[in-house]
Amino acid sequence: MKFLVCLAIASLAISSVEASAQTVKDRGAAAGCSSPATARSLFNGKDLTGWHTFLRGRGKNVDPKGVFSVTNGVIRITGEEWGGLVSEEVFSNYRLSVDYRWLGTRYADKTNAALDSGILFHSVGADGGFGGIWMASHEYNLIQGATGDFWTVHPKGADMCLKAEVADEKLGGRYFIWKEGGREITISGNDRVCRFDIDRSWTDTPHAPLAVNEKPVGEWNTAVLECCGDAVTCWFNGKRVNKATHVKPSSGRIQLQSEGCGVEFRNIVLTPVAEGGEASRPLFPMDDNAMFQHHWGKGSIALGTNGLVCQGDATPFAITERKFSVLRYERQPRKLVFDIELLSGSVKVSAAFSYADKDVYETNKTGFTTQEVSLPAGRGKTVLDLSAPLAMAKFATRPRHVAFIPVKGSEPVTLILHGVDVVENQTPSEAVDLDVATGTGVHVLRAGTEDKVRLIFTNRSSLPGDFEIAMAYESFFGTKKTETFPLHLASGERREVTSGWYPDCAGHWTVSAVITSKNAPADTSVKSRSLAFFKPAGPTEGRATNFLFSVCTHTERWSPGDRRLEAEASALCGIKVSRVGGYGWGSLEPQRGAWDWSMADEMFDLYGQKGIEIQPILWGSPSWASQKKLVENKTPDLWKYFPADINDWREYVRQVARHFRGKIRYYENWNEPDLTGFSAMTLDEYAALQKAFYEEIVKEDKDAIPMTGGFATLTRHRALIYQDFQKDFLRAAKGFFKVHAIHEHGWFKDYQRRIDKLFFPVRKETGTTVPWYSNETAMTSVGGQERKQAETLMKKLLFAWVRGAIGYTWYDLRDDGYDPKYGEHHFGLVSNDFYPKPVYSVYNMLATHYASMTSAEDLSADAELFLFRFGDGKDILLPAWCESSSGQARHFLVETDAKAVSVIDLMGQERPVEKRGTRAVYAVGNSPCTLKLAGATAARVVGELAHFDSSREAVPGRTWQLPLTLRNAEAREAALVLSLDALPAGLKAETLSTRVTLPANGTTNATLTFAVADTFSAPGEIRLRYDFEGADLSGVVAIPVTPAKVIRGSTFNRAPDFTLNKINQVTATTPADPFNSRRLWKSPDDLSARVWLCREGDALRLRLECTDDSPCSSEAKTDTQGDQVRLHFLAGSSAEQKEYALFWPVPTLVADGKPISEASVEVQRKGVLTTWNISLPLSVIGVSLGPLAENGLRFNIDVGDDDGDGMDSWIHLGEERPDVENMRKAPLLFF
Repeated sequence: MKFLVCLAIASLAISSVEASAQTVKDRGAAAGCSSPATARSLFNGKDLTGWHTFLRGRGKNVDPKGVFSVTNGVIRITGEEWGGLVSEEVFSNYRLSVDYRWLGTRYADKTNAALDSGILFHSVGADGGFGGIWMASHEYNLIQGATGDFWTVHPKGADMCLKAEVADEKLGGRYFIWKEGGREITISGNDRVCRFDIDRSWTDTPHAPLAVNEKPVGEWNTAVLECCGDAVTCWFNGKRVNKATHVKPSSGRIQLQSEGCGVEFRNIVLTPVAEGGEASRPLFPMDDNAMFQHHWGKGSIALGTNGLVCQGDATPFAITERKFSVLRYERQPRKLVFDIELLSGSVKVSAAFSYADKDVYETNKTGFTTQEVSLPAGRGKTVLDLSAPLAMAKFATRPRHVAFIPVKGSEPVTLILHGVDVVENQTPSEAVDLDVATGTGVHVLRAGTEDKVRLIFTNRSSLPGDFEIAMAYESFFGTKKTETFPLHLASGERREVTSGWYPDCAGHWTVSAVITSKNAPADTSVKSRSLAFFKPAGPTEGRATNFLFSVCTHTERWSPGDRRLEAEASALCGIKVSRVGGYGWGSLEPQRGAWDWSMADEMFDLYGQKGIEIQPILWGSPSWASQKKLVENKTPDLWKYFPADINDWREYVRQVARHFRGKIRYYENWNEPDLTGFSAMTLDEYAALQKAFYEEIVKEDKDAIPMTGGFATLTRHRALIYQDFQKDFLRAAKGFFKVHAIHEHGWFKDYQRRIDKLFFPVRKETGTTVPWYSNETAMTSVGGQERKQAETLMKKLLFAWVRGAIGYTWYDLRDDGYDPKYGEHHFGLVSNDFYPKPVYSVYNMLATHYASMTSAEDLSADAELFLFRFGDGKDILLPAWCESSSGQARHFLVETDAKAVSVIDLMGQERPVEKRGTRAVYAVGNSPCTLKLAGATAARVVGELAHFDSSREAVPGRTWQLPLTLRNAEAREAALVLSLDALPAGLKAETLSTRVTLPANGTTNATLTFAVADTFSAPGEIRLRYDFEGADLSGVVAIPVTPAKVIRGSTFNRAPDFTLNKINQVTATTPADPFNSRRLWKSPDDLSARVWLCREGDALRLRLECTDDSPCSSEAKTDTQGDQVRLHFLAGSSAEQKEYALFWPVPTLVADGKPISEASVEVQRKGVLTTWNISLPLSVIGVSLGPLAENGLRFNIDVGDDDGDGMDSWIHLGEERPDVENMRKAPLLFF
């Protein structure tokens, strides 16, 4: 269990996703600005009405060469002379959308440069004020490969500037690059801020690489510029690419540049943007949903019916609230407004903030503190301005504490805090919050009840608003329902609307509202919530009698209101065991002999009322029981160490077992005792602790079950006390535990390999035969991995059960916070504010259908298929899924005496399956599902009806063959007809149907042949129907088809062939260790890469650009230390994988520890970018030109990141690190 108070993100504002309309996230104040009345076109499609021209050396509206013209309804600018097309009007607070395309022509200074033009905005002063060409202005640069850059275009001395958040690196060592949350800079004069995703190799040349979403010459691109107050945001082809604030001036004319290149413009549409108001939200509730703490100083605090009563002497004191540790402001708040009643004393108030990121905070321990403001006597509002103290904050921040400072000579202070509001500047749509009510506190909508979904809209703005609300309700599997309605909200109004929608399938639903300001249609925001629709699996009475459906919780840490909601969330989804805190030694016996059972009893009663038993962890030496030398040396984390007297430990264990005799079954000795983050004990010390633990528990309660501590892992985890700690403990403490507890966090395939290849061999080697319990294991959903997290729960829980575990404990019930980049905040079944995640519905489905099962059996037939059988004497369940990279469904024939057959999907939706006599067809895909055989006493999986080997890619321009293996389940010869229902574009079948004769109870191989067009470039799907003649067996199989990657040319002046920049491409070395959370991948700035390949003669050339925020040389030349690259090749027809290594900064390619002399390597590092250029003879890889052209070459890459204290993570193609087993799934390349 993660016994850390995790850092996190704010829930003050309703969670918001960026709308398809590119919702602005940050807007400055817009007071005093005028906006256009309605959206309108600035170009009539006929002439240049509303504009005038200006050319260098010629002046206004003098254009003898026709540089500016209207042709076929578009504005054409030849670029032959430099100047601009200038709007006659001045604009502010607008969204400008412009389509443009390049003509491909260049003149004079631009003949050896990238195609270039621009949208100049907030243009002021005289025409030609800058260099005799343009008005002084800011520029949204339109330039091939870098559109979306900001320039400041004005003469020296002009009062024009802007601020932007930027990365530490610079493009070419010269130009800033926008990075949201980066350090803030100010630019003026002829300076530039590049779009965030600019190709780091971009240079101003005719062959500059296109931007990732840019269309080529002759095709239309769309540039969008939104100016609201002093904030400006840029989008390019629907993607937000740049943002600036404090833009001066904030209004002006618009110019379209003529800058030496031919360009055309159309659809020049200007839309008003609403002016923002102040939006206020409570910093914390003033009821038992808050948990206030006396942070420092003397005095006391107590929450009453009228507010928080704070009493102190004449010295300063500070308070904090439990959620301060998880609040996180992406955009800095403007002010805090206190509602305080000062009853006695003279006092000032201030507030402190710190960086939300713990690692940043460690380098900024002082934080950011506001000015001190005097409180008036009696009750009144006091405002703390946050603009100045947070102006220097370059990253997301969180509140730290509120301090009260008595003035000199003050009498003791007594005050009542009635509330604190945090205030931001927001547009009307941004200021509207969305909540969803379902009849439960945890947003479960009970199936079979009349409960309706109620939508709650709250206007946090100081302004009233009229809105158009477009609701979208989307299920886990993508079905969507919509409804729209108008809504008027007064300032501060909370309005409840009964939804006209009701779910039509079980499971997770996302509820989203697109909120549009009627008075300013460009002011659009999207707010999203969720709900779970199912028949709850619980609460149920009594203890679990079979498998233990369990969860980790930190309920004891939260407010009384949150505790009740955690118990409710646990009970509704069928949890029967809670591995909860509150039973640590220091909590129960803070001083020798002084026992405090209040929290432990509260946890037991709270969950016991819901039919949930407690599985406590006994752990942590209090300071009074610690070794004297450790105390004297002021050793940190005394709780990790072996106590001074083991008899004190015995007394603690004895008292707990006695206090809960007959009430608690499972006791755990410590958490992750093999990790240095949780234990500083030697093996002998921990073994002695275990023996005393066991003896005292069984002495006090003969029916209790003492367990080992939940061991973290058997992998090569860098934080292990030593590698064989768990194995040696099993020998040393044998006979002193009744259950072997383990964790092994990670995705399913990692978990499966560890259990089968590490865990079971260790148990066998040590002779460990007691039951085992997977009592803390899961995976985070950080980075948008909620679907994968949901699938992981079902896979790991059922796999553990089939492998003999007595229970499975998901970590954990509730997200620890909201930080979008912090994995520790996203392990929960529900969000921190109790909105269900998809994994919550999966837990309910498993508890509903599997809790009664008494037998479990593994029926898996091959390495990619996982097929199990569960039974309870009434029904048989056959859960299954495929671990195939192709995503292909496989159809199995099942014989059964079931009265009814149905399939239950991941969300718990049950659908009937046609039963033909004693047979049914079971379709199994990548998403786990369950075949339910109701009333069955027998079931046999006969086999796969038709197996399709779609593992080999289709090569554009060639013939592609799809091998089939067909099975006949009849005791007589049978005929099978195959016919094509659908083909993806670019594939043509040799024949649309074929008839195959199958031997009795046998199999036959066949092949389908397709012609692949040169244009086939996107994955598709073949839908193939099979019909067994006379056997009443038929179905349709979806067969995925993936194109091979054809690399043309022998240069790298193009988009990269592969980009590594997503979290699902990352393998962390410490994926679930809170003490090493700083090491986890958070964004492409931490680690990312782009890869180009080409063939040049008989050599393979590669260019690799790696972004790494902290370089570290690899002196040891091992996979555990130093930045490095691993290249993996597998010739298309070969079984031998070739692996080569590059260890930064050495320009040498290595294989098996030996340099490859035939290879040429160049390496260069600028800022955070490392560039490798490699040339490798094909003969070294083991392939010649003929076989390469015929069979291709499989390729993968693994880039390792070490930030100075060992390997942190690897990034690679696909979701797994390349190895011998999975290289057959790597991309297939042809040159």
